Amino acid sequence: LTALEAYGRPVLAVSCDLPFLNRRTLTDLLAARQTRPDGALMTTYRRSDTGFIESLVAVYEPAGAGALRRAVDAGVYRLSAAFPPHVRHHLEYDPADPEAVRPFFNVNYPRDLDLARKMERVS
Repeated sequence: LTALEAYGRPVLAVSCDLPFLNRRTLTDLLAARQTRPDGALMTTYRRSDTGFIESLVAVYEPAGAGALRRAVDAGVYRLSAAFPPHVRHHLEYDPADPEAVRPFFNVNYPRDLDLARKMERVS
């Protein structure tokens, strides 16, 4: 929200806890943004099985600042709640595909870090 309000330009938001996020994932995201439908305020990835969106691997449009401001003012801090489905543009990914899900593996706990280290050795 701060960046959208301060700069008035699209903002790429990327979480800092994604050790396997890669160039292709970001390149595909930015390419998808170029083809977003009119009215889309957010371009992001979505799991094909659950509909979960990767709100911290996303591009937010300046026109979305109002929706974010209203959400914050209402005490709503989930980005998926601030941007309802009709204003999102999604790239679907299949969580059954290890290469598709890998960029979204995040490290929040020591056990996640241990698993990331094992994953790194395998790749």
